[in-house]
Amino acid sequence: MKILYQFSITKEIARGGFGIIEYAEWATFGRKVALKRLKTDKSQLDEESLLEFKREIKLLKVLHHPNLNQFYGVTKG
Repeated sequence: MKILYQFSITKEIARGGFGIIEYAEWATFGRKVALKRLKTDKSQLDEESLLEFKREIKLLKVLHHPNLNQFYGVTKG
C-alpha cells in the first residue's frame, strides 16, 4: 500500500494519456475514492491535454448523478 498525502492507495485502476487512475481510501473521511493523477513529466503533457483536463474538472464540479463518481477536488503536489 502506498500513502500519498491523506490517501492510502491500494491499486492502479487504469493508465492513460493524462496519467494514472488509482483506487484509494481517503483517510480523513474513511471514504473510498478514485484518484486521477497527472503525469509528473510536463514534457509529456501538451497544452491541449492540459486544457482538456481543466475542462473535465469544470464538468465534474457541476455533474451530480448516482452513476457518476462524486468530484471532491483538485490538489497540486
